[in-house]
Amino acid sequence: MAIGFPAKYTIQKEHALKNFQAFSDVVNEAFTALGWKNLKEDQERGQIIAQIPATGSLTLGELCKVQYTSTHFILESRCILFTQFVDFGKNKRNIKSLLSIVNQSIDV
Repeated sequence: MAIGFPAKYTIQKEHALKNFQAFSDVVNEAFTALGWKNLKEDQERGQIIAQIPATGSLTLGELCKVQYTSTHFILESRCILFTQFVDFGKNKRNIKSLLSIVNQSIDV
């Protein structure tokens, strides 16, 4: 369970993808499979941001930011509501769900 303002969970993983577009395709397929909405994609910054809908009554939803570099990517899930300081493990579950789908598509 993460505690902070806002509560978040971040992880960094290496990858073998050659460019941002290939990475974007994999991540967007994972977002679709999870039912997450792609809000913004910025190729210059190497970022993709998705909105995760609220499930249950513990959170009002989360944002997932994926940061790409040529050797690794950083996944971060954080609560939408800035004042929510406890996430009840939801952010970690979001990242694990995303990673399980991404790992099936790329050689991490």
